[in-house]
Amino acid sequence: MIAYLLITFALYGQPQPCAPQLMARIAHVESRGSVWATSPVGCVGLHQVQPKYSYAPRWALRIPVVSRWEGCRILRRWQHRCKGSLRCALRAYSHGNAGLRGEGEWYANKILGGSNDHPTYGRHQ
Repeated sequence: MIAYLLITFALYGQPQPCAPQLMARIAHVESRGSVWATSPVGCVGLHQVQPKYSYAPRWALRIPVVSRWEGCRILRRWQHRCKGSLRCALRAYSHGNAGLRGEGEWYANKILGGSNDHPTYGRHQ
């Protein structure tokens, strides 16, 4: 256990390749800053990462730096699939493959500081 924590710190203690402000905004929108947040579909932690897509174990996703790294890794993967488009990557971060087809624009707007209107549920605070 201690060896795993040391390896985790060595891996995740490095500078993050995503903009800190962007990751902070995603954490706020996804979990309101709660490391204990869990979604109905099983996403956990600050950045609401699905454990099945994470390299870290489920319990480690509750550690803020691990959640940030995994969220960043997943966002970058989506951005690569979106040919560099951050807006498309944000839609896909929230809506999966449907985001690649344009669903979830409200989420990208919310992260990037635009409209907070959700098409179904009205205004999010």
